[in-house]
Formats: sequence, structure tokens, C-alpha cells
Amino acid sequence: MVIKNLENKIKLVGIICTAFLVGCVIISVSSIWTARMMVTDAQKKVYVLDGNVPILVRRTTMEETLDVEAKSHVEMFHHYFFTLAPDDKYIRYTMEKAMYLVDETGLAQYNTLKEKGFYSNILGTSAVFSIFCDSIAFNKEKMEFTYYGRQRIERRSNILMRELVTAGQLKRVPRTENNPHGLLIVNWRTLLNKDIRDKKRKATINTISPMNIKGFRRMLFGEKMPDRNDPKYKERYERDVDAGRRFAKATRIDKAAAKVQGFANMHRTLFLVIVFGFAICGLAWNIYRLTVVYRHHPTRRTATEMQDSVLRERHKMLSAPHVRRFDTKESGTERPE
Repeated sequence: MVIKNLENKIKLVGIICTAFLVGCVIISVSSIWTARMMVTDAQKKVYVLDGNVPILVRRTTMEETLDVEAKSHVEMFHHYFFTLAPDDKYIRYTMEKAMYLVDETGLAQYNTLKEKGFYSNILGTSAVFSIFCDSIAFNKEKMEFTYYGRQRIERRSNILMRELVTAGQLKRVPRTENNPHGLLIVNWRTLLNKDIRDKKRKATINTISPMNIKGFRRMLFGEKMPDRNDPKYKERYERDVDAGRRFAKATRIDKAAAKVQGFANMHRTLFLVIVFGFAICGLAWNIYRLTVVYRHHPTRRTATEMQDSVLRERHKMLSAPHVRRFDTKESGTERPE
């Protein structure tokens, strides 16, 4: 009886221990699974700091954002490849950026344009190229795209608008600093590139500049005296001569000039002496004035010294004895002034 009770107790203890161990294993496995799920969920949560305030954003996979990233990648490549300025350093910079986003097909088109002198023509004509994206059609299953855009070419003489349609495929590559979307354009080709509008510029500068140059030339070098026998200028010559004669007669300049001319003819030496005497006297006077001004060194005083001088003069005036004078109208009275 005692042995049976002991065996039953041993079985009961074994059952309890086994149940306890199974429970511990279940709890441990559940804890590990729960912790792993919590870590996985935490890794999917991304916080973005807006100033000092963290904002929770949702982490997505590349499959969910493939359409947006593919269109952004295609638009970025076309922006770098077709935005050009008359600067060789800027052209090299944009081409280097574009070559990170495309395979050898983009490099082949760049070399073809370079051999034809396309980029040299941009530098020579100071043309500015810009691109505007209208739409991008992307097939997610085949990883194919079609780009629709307009190209603006601005030159000195005109502004040209061209329609641009290109196509290609996308291939996934590792993300890098120069390729943030992790995509590469392959088999890139141009389907359409034609003119749609050509707007001529107004040649205001070309028409005004020669006139300004001609006017400055007349001011500096004068205008060629026209021949009075030329029929083209005969009427103008006679009108100007008649106006000059009327003015001289009204102001009697003609009579004064005749007297001076007569005196000069009669006394040539004296006339030259008088003329050169006036010129030499004027020159000597100017030299004298320049010398006086150059040697003049006015005393420089500060504002404090000037104010102190004014106060001293005022103090002298107040401390001087009053002048007295007798009033003749009053009898023997004197009035201080």
C-alpha cells in the first residue's frame, strides 16, 4: 500500500514537472516570437524630425513606390541631359550627372552630338536650352517608359520650341549617392524631336545701337561739311546763311567784326601782340591761382576747439564795460546803453 502511494506520488510529480517544462517552453517561444514581431514593427516605423517634433511616417517597400521613383528618375535624367547653358563647365557637370542614370546608349548619343559640334555651337551662339516635362507613361510589368516633353531653345534672334518624345527601359541597380532611385535607363532612344513654334525676337538693339554709335561719332569728330553746290544741301545751306546774317545784323556783330578786321589789317603786329598778350595774361593768372590754392593750408580745428573759441568771444563781449552816452533831449540824465 505504501509502495503504491509512493509510485502514484512519483507519477504525479513527473506529470507536474513535465507540464511545468512544457509551459516554460511555450512561454519562452511565445516571448521570443512576440519580441521578434515587436522589433519588426519597430523597424518599419520611421520618425522624421520637424524641428524638435518627431513625426511618425510609414516605411514602404520599393514595389509600392516603384511607379513614383521610376517617373522621377526619368524626369531627372532628361533634366540633366537637355538643360544646357553656354558654359562648358556647366555642360560637363550636367552630362556627368546624367551619365550616372543611363547606360551606354546615353553616352553614345552624347558622343554623337559632341562630334557634330552641337555643344560648341551652344557656346558660340550663347543659346540656352531648357526642358519641360508634359507626361511620362510607365509600364510597371515590362519596366518600359515613354517620355513626352517640350524643349525651349533661346537664341539672340529667336526662341524655338521643339516637341520631344523618348523611350527606354529601366533596370534596378543598387542605390548610390549619384543614383538615389536605384534605377538605370537602358536602351534609351529618341522617337520624336521636331519644331512646333519659332518666335522671332524684335531687333531693337540692332537698330538702336548703330544710331547711337553714329551720334557719338558726330559729337566727337564732327560732321562732314556739305558742299553748297550740292542740290541735296543747297536749300539748307542758304537757309542757315540767311539766318546767320539776320542775327548778326540784329546784334550788330557784323559791324564790330568789320572794325576788328580793319584794325587787324592796318596794325597786324599790334593786333597779334594784343591777342597773344591776353592769352599769356590769362595763362599766368591761372597758374598764379593754382599756386595760391596749392600753398594754402587752412588751420584745422576740431568741433570742440571751435565751440570753445565761440564761447570765449561771447564771454569777452559780456564782460566789456558798458558805453554810456548822454541823452540830449533829457536834462542832464544819462542812459546806459
